Amino acid sequence: MDLRVLVLTGDLALAELLGAQAENLGCQCSLRASYDEATASIAWADAAIIDLAGEGLDELNRLRVEAPGVRVLAVAPDARQGEAARSAGAHRVLLEPFSIPDLVAGLRALAPSGDAQVIDLRTGAVIEAPAPDDSPWFTTR
Repeated sequence: MDLRVLVLTGDLALAELLGAQAENLGCQCSLRASYDEATASIAWADAAIIDLAGEGLDELNRLRVEAPGVRVLAVAPDARQGEAARSAGAHRVLLEPFSIPDLVAGLRALAPSGDAQVIDLRTGAVIEAPAPDDSPWFTTR
C-alpha cells in the first residue's frame, strides 16, 4: 500500500505502534506529537491517524479545514469522542482498546478506493487496475 501517513499523537508508545503497523503495510510514516509540529508534513500526507486524547478533536477539526483531501483515521478513547470525530469528518474511527486487525483494517480503509483503471497507451483500451499487494514484506509466497 503506497500511502503517506501522518501520525498525530502525544503518546509515544501509541505513535510507535501506529507507525509500525502502517510501515508493515508499506506506508511511509511521519510521527508528530502535535498539529503545530506537523504543519510542514500536512501537504506531504495522503492520510492521517489522529489520537483524540487531549487536543486531538481540535487538531482533527483544524486538519479537515486546512487539508480536506487528507483521509483521517481517528483513535477515540470513548464512544462520545468517536461520534464527535465522525461529525468532524473522520473517515474511520477506532475505539480504544482496539486490536491490531482493527487497526490494519482502518489503515486499509484510508487507501484510495479500488476503482482505479489502467489505460493501455498502445490500444487505448481501458482495463481494471490490478489489485494492490499490500501484504507485509516478511510474508512468503
